[in-house]
Amino acid sequence: MPPFVMFGVIHAPGCTFLRYNIEMWKATGMALDKVDLVWLSDEIRQHGDEYWPIVMDIARTNSVRRIKSTCRSSYYCLPSRFCGSRNSYAIGKLNVDEIFYICLQCASILFQKADIWLLGMEQHDANLLARQYYKHFKKKNKAIAVLDNMLPNLLQYPQMENRRHPAWAIFMEDDKEDICFKMEKAFCPPKLAEGNPCLEYIKYIILPWFGMFEVVQKKGNGGKKT
Repeated sequence: MPPFVMFGVIHAPGCTFLRYNIEMWKATGMALDKVDLVWLSDEIRQHGDEYWPIVMDIARTNSVRRIKSTCRSSYYCLPSRFCGSRNSYAIGKLNVDEIFYICLQCASILFQKADIWLLGMEQHDANLLARQYYKHFKKKNKAIAVLDNMLPNLLQYPQMENRRHPAWAIFMEDDKEDICFKMEKAFCPPKLAEGNPCLEYIKYIILPWFGMFEVVQKKGNGGKKT
């Protein structure tokens, strides 16, 4: 049986966000003809009698305080400049739907017998909750979670800006002009490396792809630096 990739939580197969993942894996060299793409929404639809009892059991066996503490632990593991969208966990307020959504994500990890999960850092809280569930019920064969990095957004005050701001972040469909515009508008805090959006993009995109980065300056300012 060829390896498979699972999409979650319950997005429809035609979801643009999930199509982004496919294109991302394709760009990194994944041979899609050797991979079976399995949609979690289809699995849940076919095996709802297994999935939903897990969701309810997670909700019953965890207090609101425990789930909120897990979310805070996840947040504090992230850079100070949060990626992409507002982070409600950062302001200490969780809506009921957000708490239940974490239960859904956690159940997705427990529901499937996958050995390794590729998750974003924003799903770290669900992974922590799943590991606590494994430990509480002394279950074996814990799934391994590989968490990909989250790049910070490019604005100086992201929590105060509209997500439709054109310079919010760089997207896959952006052309060269869009990327240049956004990087020129990007906030680069002076004498600060941690959470610096420009340095993060250089570290995680430019250097792994090109192997070097050149800073072009006039001779009076020290000239070019690599």
